[in-house]
Amino acid sequence: MDDALEAIVRESGEPQVAANALTYHFTEIRREGIDVDAIPLEHLRELFRMLANGAFAKEAIPGLLRSMARDRTDAGTAAKATGLASMTEAELDAALDAILTAHAPMVRERGERALPALMGVAMGQLRGKADGAVISEKLRSRIAAKMAADEGR
Repeated sequence: MDDALEAIVRESGEPQVAANALTYHFTEIRREGIDVDAIPLEHLRELFRMLANGAFAKEAIPGLLRSMARDRTDAGTAAKATGLASMTEAELDAALDAILTAHAPMVRERGERALPALMGVAMGQLRGKADGAVISEKLRSRIAAKMAADEGR
């Protein structure tokens, strides 16, 4: 795995994510009885190139590895098959707006303290499709805007 890790890190620039995937996630997937070691190096390299290009969030990696190993497929095919391809900015904004609308009473009551609960809802719906840090920042700014608008009334 050392050579694979070095190649992946060199291409993706994500040493922590790559090491985590090739150690922790591989071990976890092996325990499920899935032959993750059968994934060709080139498919792993493709997975991390796609990650570096924003095709999906790092949270999608375990699911993609499972799909790649089970279906003996490449990362692009696995991303499409699992529905873990990245969302567009407009799709993400629409999903977050829907979450805020559905939880408007909580936002009015808690203000910024609603963020952790909303993050839980958002990550449940969007895990792997958008980066958690981006989701958090977008929710934070939307909550602040909502609170400012409510104060202006």
